[in-house]
Formats: sequence, structure tokens, C-alpha cells
Amino acid sequence: MSLPSNHVIVGKSFSSPGNTESPTGRVSSEALRIGTMLSLESELSFLFRLRHPLSWSAEVL
Repeated sequence: MSLPSNHVIVGKSFSSPGNTESPTGRVSSEALRIGTMLSLESELSFLFRLRHPLSWSAEVL
């Protein structure tokens, strides 16, 4: 279960304002934002699949 630790790391890095000042920090924060969205999306779709497997498969099709 690596998702909770990832969310904690992303939350910590977002709270520090120095990440958006340097170009490398901007790139890393953008990558973290994309990674957070992807992990949240996969986590939500996984939970949604567990609760509503029929409606989820209908949505994909």
C-alpha cells in the first residue's frame, strides 16, 4: 500500500513555497501534481469499481 505515503509526501512538498521558485522545482511540482491526480484517479476508480462494478464496466464500454 504505497498510496497513503505518496499522498503525504505530495502534501508536504506542496506546502513548501520554494518548490515553485526554481525551474527544476516547477517541473518537480508539476510532476507531483500529475502524479497526485493519477494516483487519486486510480484510487477513486478502484473504490468505485469495488462498489459499482456493473456501472463502472458500462462507463468504460
